[in-house]
Amino acid sequence: MLSASATINYGTMKYTYITLLFLSLVLYSSGNETSQETFVTPSTYIDSIFTAVKNNDFKKFRRQFDSQELKKANRLKTLGNLNEVQEIFILYVDDHEKGLVENYNNLKDTISKYGLSRDRQYHNRFVYVNRLDKNNKRVEYAKSVDFSFLKDSVILTFTPFHYELHKTDTHWVSKNKLEVKRYPVQEISKRPPYFVNTIPEDFIAYGEKIYTLIKNKNLEDLQLEYPQKDEFGLLNTSEESLGKLPRYLQENHVKLEKEFDTFTSVESLYRERTSVLWKKKNYRNEGNMRVTLYVKTTKGDRLINIICMPTEKRIMLDHISTKLITP
Repeated sequence: MLSASATINYGTMKYTYITLLFLSLVLYSSGNETSQETFVTPSTYIDSIFTAVKNNDFKKFRRQFDSQELKKANRLKTLGNLNEVQEIFILYVDDHEKGLVENYNNLKDTISKYGLSRDRQYHNRFVYVNRLDKNNKRVEYAKSVDFSFLKDSVILTFTPFHYELHKTDTHWVSKNKLEVKRYPVQEISKRPPYFVNTIPEDFIAYGEKIYTLIKNKNLEDLQLEYPQKDEFGLLNTSEESLGKLPRYLQENHVKLEKEFDTFTSVESLYRERTSVLWKKKNYRNEGNMRVTLYVKTTKGDRLINIICMPTEKRIMLDHISTKLITP
């Protein structure tokens, strides 16, 4: 039989263990939520390039490029007794690495010659894609990517290999070297550029949130997803567009409320099939991101298109299509 003191010690230890377990779970959950919610946009790619060049940090520069082939070549070098195909592959990778060193030095010269810096960026654009491929594997990439800088009467545009970037777990990478093209300035735009490096919401989770509001018939909270009056300044649109915005949003509110019964047939969401297409433009933050929900309805599978406006504060709703589309 345990003594009274032993019983107290056991109880104390048990309480301490449960408390520590609870705290560790809270901290773990908090950390995971942060990493899941914040989305790093392709705009951050050029910031990393400029930071690496400014700090003479080739290792950081190299991390902005895909390293899968380099890892494979380094692994082969440790094996010995390589066949001809493997030896040719290693030579190809070595040549590729030399090309990146040359690219780094050329970019340093260009950036120094024109006195470029991150805050001198004129504009950037890309088309972000997040979807399932033909093999039902999720792919995430950006195409039609370019970053432009203005210096006196010249625009210098930096473009990744094939104008594409691919997403790793932490950042964006290019398959090969960056190219720089120079163009004479025809006319300098008076419109402010539109940059967004991070978004404090994950697109897939955002789509699920909108779906939940639809499913729960929570029209009141759904209306709050539209830009509120004190947020209009975040949209970076022209004064003419801002003047029309309140009426436009009101029309969307009325239309959604009037046609909301369309969604009563929706039964469940295929979360893994949600897709995102974001056409990020040079100057204006418009309703240019489409989140497509794949849902099960009483009449079969359908698609719901949600048109949004991403900002660094939050993703704002432009409108929801009440027309359920057959896949």
